[in-house]
Amino acid sequence: MSKTIEMILAEVEAFNESIREVLNAKKINASGEASRSLRVESDFESVKSIGIFYLEFLDTGRGPGKRPPISKLIQWAKIKFGTDEKKSTQIAFAVANNIKELGTLIFRDNKKGIELNKKIVTLRKAINEKLGESAKADVKQLLNKFKKKHLLKM
Repeated sequence: MSKTIEMILAEVEAFNESIREVLNAKKINASGEASRSLRVESDFESVKSIGIFYLEFLDTGRGPGKRPPISKLIQWAKIKFGTDEKKSTQIAFAVANNIKELGTLIFRDNKKGIELNKKIVTLRKAINEKLGESAKADVKQLLNKFKKKHLLKM
């Protein structure tokens, strides 16, 4: 694996860790499933950050319209509130109906989500800085080789 891919891999790992920190700080990681799902995959040409499908809802929220799946909300209520099946079901239906009418809190106030766009901008900046440093070091090394080779001949 190239040094460039290794550098990008490290930055994407830091990106994932920053998402985990926000999930915990904003208390939108009740089950821990979103944090655990974050991983980095790479090959010789690319690096990808991968996570569970509903990270999108933790970023931008869910707008009003359809009611979300009750079964997932029952699981969430059990974890979030430590309630039994009956109470968790009641909470789930109340939350689902509220989401159907108003959308999620994250949808209504994006600052309550993980703000993925800001994180992507930060990731790009970090990678560009590191690539710039790496490119400078590579150019300097090549110039030194060139200088040694051609100055010795003179």
